[in-house]
Amino acid sequence: MTRDFTYVGDAAEAVVRMIDVVPDRKSGGGEGISPVAPHRVINVGSGNPVDIGDFIRILEKVLGREAIIKYAERAAGDVIDTYASTARLLKLTGYAPLTPFETGLQKLCAWLEEYEAGKPSN
Repeated sequence: MTRDFTYVGDAAEAVVRMIDVVPDRKSGGGEGISPVAPHRVINVGSGNPVDIGDFIRILEKVLGREAIIKYAERAAGDVIDTYASTARLLKLTGYAPLTPFETGLQKLCAWLEEYEAGKPSN
């Protein structure tokens, strides 16, 4: 299975850049926009799916410990592969997420460790 992971900083940047991109209601909505509900659906992702096994290996490397893996049957309706096409985001804003998967995971884990260290113990 693969999934398209996006670093939270990249997702936030994409949302901020979309704030000023207003759908054009006068022309019937524009590309991907309904004239009845003038909104757009914009994919925010890396466009680079990561194999779940690779995800686990990279996470183990980042955390410096081995994962305890429990395999289970795939859930009904579970999609095998997912990834985002960021073409519309790039066209509308000139931006596409740039943070490599491993770098984003390292940043997330560092932030979580810092956050947990600052929490008072119970």
